[in-house]
Amino acid sequence: MTSRTKPAALLAVALATFAGVGLSSAGPFRGRVLDAKTRQPVSGVVVTFVWVRQVWLPDGTKSDDQFHKAFEAITDAQGRWMLPNAADQLANPDVELESPALVFFKPGYVHWGDKTENGNDLFRDPTITLMKRRTELTEQEQRDVSGDDPAWQLATDPIVPVSAIPLLVKALNEERRRQGLPSLQDTKRGR
Repeated sequence: MTSRTKPAALLAVALATFAGVGLSSAGPFRGRVLDAKTRQPVSGVVVTFVWVRQVWLPDGTKSDDQFHKAFEAITDAQGRWMLPNAADQLANPDVELESPALVFFKPGYVHWGDKTENGNDLFRDPTITLMKRRTELTEQEQRDVSGDDPAWQLATDPIVPVSAIPLLVKALNEERRRQGLPSLQDTKRGR
């Protein structure tokens, strides 16, 4: 039996891990990505943080959600990633930031969380992320992850400009090309 959480729930966990991120805790963020089966480092994983803001309007109300800032990193040969302190780029007294969305993506992999196959905690350190090869998914796991990819959801969110997340878009388009699907830009334009 697999202790598997659906990707959307993993995104919620990732968001909860960084809940309450204020200017005093806007980084640096760092972590490591390992293969879920081999526990070996996974290089080339795109790590994307996206902040959304609400602006205080002159009448004292808040605006609808607006894109604020995105940062991306790629894991190195040891599966390590780091995003710098972003406090100076996030500071604005008229803006209320939501906790950042955090996604991990690499073509051919799915974000697998931080649990072992028997359900025990693998790591106490929340900066460890597990990725599983799509080719190693069981039929049930394939059903669980189909159409529920947090990276795709973030990249197709209408408030997030494609130009703000170029590494994620490039990686998503690489996987879509392998699957014979249209590019993300064509999909966002409704083609």
